[in-house]
Amino acid sequence: MDKNSKEYESLQAKLKKLLALAEQGVGGEAVNARRLLEKLCKQYGIDIEELLDRETKHSYTFEIGRAKDMMQLFIRCLDKVADIEGMKYSQPTRSSIRISVTAMQRAELLSLFNWHKANYLHELEEFKQNFMAAYVGKHNLYFEQGGKTNNSSSEELTEEDIARIRRVLAMREAMSDNHYYKQLESK
Repeated sequence: MDKNSKEYESLQAKLKKLLALAEQGVGGEAVNARRLLEKLCKQYGIDIEELLDRETKHSYTFEIGRAKDMMQLFIRCLDKVADIEGMKYSQPTRSSIRISVTAMQRAELLSLFNWHKANYLHELEEFKQNFMAAYVGKHNLYFEQGGKTNNSSSEELTEEDIARIRRVLAMREAMSDNHYYKQLESK
């Protein structure tokens, strides 16, 4: 799914709509819905018969990565898709988790987790860059004159540039006031 789409629609809702259209549609409409449904089912490894069975749970293994934040993100996505109270799981490897869910829940969970994982990693990378800029500014660690920067740019700032500067300044203000020179004075 497109991670930049403004309206994120769950895979479960799409599959349900396609299934209803494939079953109740007329002529080419039903055929096209069935083809798209089969394509999505193949993409997420689901049998259409499994899709129709909304009760039977199967054991599925999900690759989530080794990072603890990915496990936490996966659990939060799982909670949005299924009732996790009393749910048992196993970890066949350090980077995967095995749980029992329906085929529909599996498809929705895969879609939801993959979108959030990609979005989270993008946001985290942007945050790291902004944090570095805030830290450098807070502690005045700029390059000296004649250094590696090019300050002769006379381009106008875009709205995006201004928003980034505001985020960096807010981070800078939120940082503690620990400074290297204070340590020297206190000794």
